[in-house]
Amino acid sequence: MLQNHRAVILSRLVTRNAMAFPVLAFLSGFLAALASLSAKLASSPLIGGISEQVCTILDGSEVFCKFVSWSLSACCFGVVLLMNSAMWTVFVSALEASSSTVEVTVINTTANFISSAALGWLVFGETLSLLWWAGAACMLSGLALYQATQPAGPDGADAKTKAE
Repeated sequence: MLQNHRAVILSRLVTRNAMAFPVLAFLSGFLAALASLSAKLASSPLIGGISEQVCTILDGSEVFCKFVSWSLSACCFGVVLLMNSAMWTVFVSALEASSSTVEVTVINTTANFISSAALGWLVFGETLSLLWWAGAACMLSGLALYQATQPAGPDGADAKTKAE
């Protein structure tokens, strides 16, 4: 019920602002990256370290420490489900707001790619190779080229905005 309510609110926002789809597409990609981060955290040594610190502070038994570790991992998997649900809601809203499913998909994928790398760098200290940067540049260039080839109306508005 709450999910439907959020979808209605997003739908109303989208119909008021035809340029909302790039923001929604980017947000859906970022939410997907957060889901990936949560999945990676669930099995990472960071969760083990946090649970060890909690056990040290609380002077818990071995069984309690395993329960804390399992609970933290389960919470991470819960966040994966929540982020994926939110991502799909926002992605569908972006598709409804746009005249081009290709553009929404490319923005979503690019945002996911870049956000995943940034989060991996911030949280896990991952490095980004020259090949990664080349791939990111190709994705951004492709998006710019696609956008540049889209026809604009005489007043500068795109075809969908002009039709509405």
